[in-house]
Amino acid sequence: MNNQSNDRKARVIQFPKLKERLLDKGMDAIKNKNYKHALDLLSQAKEIDSVNDEIEFGIVMCLFEMGRLEEAKQSCKRMLLEDVGDYFHVLQFYLTILIQLGEYTEVKTTLEAVFQENQVPSQHAENLYQLLEFSRRYTSSNTEEILEDKFEPENKYEQIQQILLEQSDKNEQIKLLHTLKESNISKYLELIQQYLIDPTKDVVIKTMIMQLLIDHSIDKEITVVKLGEEGTVIPSKLTDIIDNEHAQQVLEGLEEMLANNNPTLFEVCKEIWFRYLYVTYPFLPKAHSSKTWSAALYMYGSELHGMEIDIGSFMYGDDIGNVNCALETLKEIEKISFLEI
Repeated sequence: MNNQSNDRKARVIQFPKLKERLLDKGMDAIKNKNYKHALDLLSQAKEIDSVNDEIEFGIVMCLFEMGRLEEAKQSCKRMLLEDVGDYFHVLQFYLTILIQLGEYTEVKTTLEAVFQENQVPSQHAENLYQLLEFSRRYTSSNTEEILEDKFEPENKYEQIQQILLEQSDKNEQIKLLHTLKESNISKYLELIQQYLIDPTKDVVIKTMIMQLLIDHSIDKEITVVKLGEEGTVIPSKLTDIIDNEHAQQVLEGLEEMLANNNPTLFEVCKEIWFRYLYVTYPFLPKAHSSKTWSAALYMYGSELHGMEIDIGSFMYGDDIGNVNCALETLKEIEKISFLEI
C-alpha cells in the first residue's frame, strides 16, 4: 500500500509554469508589502526550484521586512557563499542586515575578505571601501566609553557644537546623532539649523538629521540647503518621500518595464531609486518626468549588471537627452550614498 502511495506521489505532474506563477505572485505580494504571504508563495516556489536567485533574494527580503533579521542574515550569507545571484547586490543587502543588527565587526571582517579575495568592480569599490573605513573606526573604540566620556550633560551643547559644526568626521557625527535619539533635541535646534543651512556639510548626514527631527515631531520651521537647493520645512508635517505621487509614478514606470520580464533587475533599480530619494530628502525629484526617471533607472541598473539596452526603443527625440542627464544625476548621487546603507 505504501509503495502504491509513493508511486502515485512520484507520478504527480505539476501545473505548467507553477514556479513562475508563484514567483510572480510572490513579487506582487512584496510590492504590496504583504511579506508574510510573499514568503509563503516564494517558499513554495523554492520547493520546486531550490537554486533560483530571484526566489532566494525575494525570501531574504521578506525575512528582513518581517524583522526576522537573523534568518535573513543566514540566508543572505549562504547566497554569498554559494554564489547565488548578483554577488555585489547580495553583498550590499547582507551589509544592510549586519548594520541593522549592530554587527559592525562582521561588516569589517566581511569587507576585508571581499577586498582581499575579489576584484571589486569600480562602481562598487568606492562605496564599499568607505563603508569598510567606517566599520573599522566604529569598532576601534568602545561605544559605551564614547557616550560616557564625550556627552556628559554639562558639556553636551559644547560637544555637539564641536562635532557637528567644527569637525568634519562623519563617523563621529553619526555616533552623535545616535546619542540624540533619546535627548530633548529642542535645546540644540540652533546648532542643528546651522548644520542644515551650510552647503558644505554632508548631505547624507543632513538626511539623518531630518529623520531625527521628524522622530521628535519638531513643529518649527527648519531651513535646509542641499545639493544646490534651499527650502523651509516643518519636520512634523513631512511624510515619507516614497509616498510622493511623482516618486510613485517613477516606480510604476519601472514596474511596467521590468517587473514581469526581470524582477531581479526591477528590485535593483528600485533600490537605486530609494537611495536617490534618501540622499535628496526632504526635496522632491524635479527637472524630469517620471518616465524619464524610470528610463534612467532602467539604464543604470542594466549598466551595473553588464547589460546593454536600446533606449531608442522606448524613448524618442529630446527625451533621450533628458534620460542621459537623469542618468548622470543618479550616478552622482550614488557616489555619496554609502552612509545610507
